[in-house]
Amino acid sequence: MALHLQKLCQNSDYLYGMRILAGEQGMNNIVQWVHTIEDVEASSFLHGGELIFTTGIAKREGNWLIPFVNNLVERNAAGLVVNVGPYIDKVPAEVLEYANEKHFPILEVPWKTKLVDITRDFCNQIIKDEQREEQLTAALKKLMESSYDMENQIEVVEKYGFHRDDTYCVVGIRVNDLDEDRRVLDFVISKIQEVAGDFLDNINFFVQDQTICMVFIGCTNEKIEFLIENIINLCNNNSKVYVGIGPNVDNISLLSRSYYRAMRVMILSKNTSNTFLVFDKLDSRKILISVDESKILREYYRDTLGNLEDYDKEHETNYIELLQRYIACDGSIQKIAEEEKLHRNTINYQLNKIKKILDSEINTLDDKFRLMLAFRIKEISQ
Repeated sequence: MALHLQKLCQNSDYLYGMRILAGEQGMNNIVQWVHTIEDVEASSFLHGGELIFTTGIAKREGNWLIPFVNNLVERNAAGLVVNVGPYIDKVPAEVLEYANEKHFPILEVPWKTKLVDITRDFCNQIIKDEQREEQLTAALKKLMESSYDMENQIEVVEKYGFHRDDTYCVVGIRVNDLDEDRRVLDFVISKIQEVAGDFLDNINFFVQDQTICMVFIGCTNEKIEFLIENIINLCNNNSKVYVGIGPNVDNISLLSRSYYRAMRVMILSKNTSNTFLVFDKLDSRKILISVDESKILREYYRDTLGNLEDYDKEHETNYIELLQRYIACDGSIQKIAEEEKLHRNTINYQLNKIKKILDSEINTLDDKFRLMLAFRIKEISQ
């Protein structure tokens, strides 16, 4: 969740005489804070997301508003509020044209409006929204991870306008190169805010263990997938992301179910190089993902393929990969030989070696099922 400009200004027309002049398409910009700037160069100190107020008291000769607005756009400011009066009697048409082109909101308030009143009001709204988001996030995290104190956490969620019998869906997003540059995380979050737009009030997101967790409240499966696809399209031009969409549960008491499944689907997405996967659209892997005791899955994998995995590590071989290819090709040695450009005898020799290491056959239907199950478990494991 975040406070966008449209919501921040929703009562400002009759309270402060505010009206929008240009850049209306940018009214979904997220506002992080408000700031008063009267000098063109001062905009270089912005972090991004600020709503700027100006009276023009320090204006210079010529049309200083064009470079002023240009700097604000380059610094990713949320918008500009012009206090029209003795220093700025009217925003020039060329400035408004530029703002429309850049989807950069420019609003005006009359000189009689005291900027201290409006900025204090906006700051209070931002602080309250941050407090709301922090408390709601804390409650949702506890509900996702544990059933302890569930009723108290549900009361917090209901306090902020949601209901226990709303639909809840958790989505996990893993950024591939997050370890290399933490700025990538901020970029992905900015794209989430950009795409979500009017739906931000129904989305809570936070970062945990290098994963962006999103909680969609009261959203249909179709809308969730639509938003996620748009986020991915914007992000993957700059950084690869992998997404897992959990089931959309019909009660907040089931939030942990959606959370744990989303995290495993996200891992499956990464391990299989899929951009995003949806739990409800998976095949038999839904069964494995739904096993609550992950220890059972780990033990099954170790009992089935552990010896072969250890052998590969010790001898720098790739028998695990060969066996997985063998299962995927339904036991066709000819197909593997053609793909690898190797003689059938070479493949047979390696497969016989695998049998000895596993102390097991690999060619019966039961053998293939057992091995396929182990490989499926590996796909959903870190």
